[in-house]
Amino acid sequence: MVELAPGSPAWEATVAELKGKRLNAPDGEEMPARWARECRVLRLEPRAGTLPLPDGSLAAAPVPSPRPPANRSRPPYRACSSGNGDAAASACPADRPQGYDVGSCWP
Repeated sequence: MVELAPGSPAWEATVAELKGKRLNAPDGEEMPARWARECRVLRLEPRAGTLPLPDGSLAAAPVPSPRPPANRSRPPYRACSSGNGDAAASACPADRPQGYDVGSCWP
């Protein structure tokens, strides 16, 4: 990155190009003078040398998962009702949780 000195030929060329892209500038033609007084104009320049590119891929190997992916399973079958007073709920024995016993609570 290089800072261009105000008034230099590179600064003038850069400011002329930037000024055309500032459509709503409040000071219009005075903008270059304000930029010279209050702002810095920076230009990106490539380095003198570059490093050779690597031969292989730069992508990292995926991280192994600690367990197999979980598939979305269906909710448990609810053979007994939730106890709202219907006949299926009364058929379930009291010592077994309702909704998960399909042996004796089958409607």
